[in-house]
Amino acid sequence: MWEDLPNCRVPLLIIHGEKDTKFRNIAQKMMKTLCSGLGSEHENGNAIHEVVEIPNCGHAAHLENPLAIIAAIARFLTRL
Repeated sequence: MWEDLPNCRVPLLIIHGEKDTKFRNIAQKMMKTLCSGLGSEHENGNAIHEVVEIPNCGHAAHLENPLAIIAAIARFLTRL
């Protein structure tokens, strides 16, 4: 999968919990890899990929703060 990330032309939302340091590092690496390729921006120059960190959450951010997850997804979808 990692080798395909630079060629990804569809918007990706990566969500992780603030206290989940392992996946914070993975999310940062994924974003760097995604943005290294072509097609990582809309025609207007805005990035199509986004990383969202959910405050005060660990690995199960979707269980610990589901409303924050829903809000992040809604914001992401409305800007597409």
